[in-house]
Amino acid sequence: MLGRVANNLFWMSRYLERAENNARIVEAYLRRSLAESDQAVQNWIEVLGVLGQKDAYETSKGEFEQRAIINFILRDKTNPISVLNLIQQSRQNARIVRGALTREAWQAINDLWLSMQMIFKSPININDLPLILAKVQQGSALVRGVLDGTMLRNDIFYFLRAGTAIERGDNTARIIHKNYFLFLPSAFLAREDRSISKVEAVLDSAGAMRAYNWLNKGRVDPGSVILFLVADKSTPRSLSYCYQDIVRQLTALEEVYDTSFDACQKAKQVQAGLNSSSTGGLHLDELQNFAHSFIQNNAQLSDLIETEFKFYR
Repeated sequence: MLGRVANNLFWMSRYLERAENNARIVEAYLRRSLAESDQAVQNWIEVLGVLGQKDAYETSKGEFEQRAIINFILRDKTNPISVLNLIQQSRQNARIVRGALTREAWQAINDLWLSMQMIFKSPININDLPLILAKVQQGSALVRGVLDGTMLRNDIFYFLRAGTAIERGDNTARIIHKNYFLFLPSAFLAREDRSISKVEAVLDSAGAMRAYNWLNKGRVDPGSVILFLVADKSTPRSLSYCYQDIVRQLTALEEVYDTSFDACQKAKQVQAGLNSSSTGGLHLDELQNFAHSFIQNNAQLSDLIETEFKFYR
């Protein structure tokens, strides 16, 4: 496969996953802002921080205001990582490699882009926000489901899956990194309703609230939550699950090309570190450094994949 084809497949899935992740984070903080009306603006500033868009917003818009923040994150064409622009970039990558996708897959992502153009044509009314966010997430899930249901299991599919897993792992790690203070040992002593609601918002942001409740019967304990997001191998949103999938896809690529890749070894090293955390190696008072280190290793792996598979040739 030509490197530029692999590049478009990889980033098509990353951009699509990022758009869905961002919509989910906005949805989680919307629920929280409704419950904490006195902290509404501050909650939306936190969203900008989690998404890494606070400085860009302040430079572009200046004053922090709820409606302006929501529109900046979701539909602002001057914001390169707004949900609208991410879906546009994903669709553009898909269009370039349209011949590598099934007809159903191309149609699903093109339909998503067309619907988003209509939805985000006008400034967002806060009352319409839950429905809009649901459509973003449903559209992304539909594309992913069509890819899973119609694509051959070959190198094309492996690059798509690897991109999704790397992006999802990055998203979960950034949520943990921005909220690490909720999981410090001292936080265990604070069982106030507001503290628990913030921990629940973390699970919501990662798309893992219901899965966590199934396993823990609704008991929200900070230590159990962080172990679930880092080390649980049964939820597709955990760091361990993401790296289990990344190693699987890179191993498959080694078999397809009959070549060993440093990227696969790097992924296995990260996976081994995550496995050790599930057996007592993760100290909550070091959580911020742990999440930061994971984000760096994940970015290095992405760069290594781009280099080894010659994405820009």
